[in-house]
Amino acid sequence: MTTGQIASRLAELCRQGQFEAAQKELYAENAVSIEPEAMPDFPKETKGLRAQKRMFVRSHRPSQARDL
Repeated sequence: MTTGQIASRLAELCRQGQFEAAQKELYAENAVSIEPEAMPDFPKETKGLRAQKRMFVRSHRPSQARDL
């Protein structure tokens, strides 16, 4: 896939609220998420797909975060 195709697919899935599907389909196991700055509950940099999934669940479904 080209960068443009990946971006289009990511935008499509996110518009549909399918964030986990986007991660599963488009993110590499060693993906790195870099935010503009660190926040009290979230680091500036999150390394690895598993860690990113934990951060997603913690921010969107806190009650499930303990299961990860």
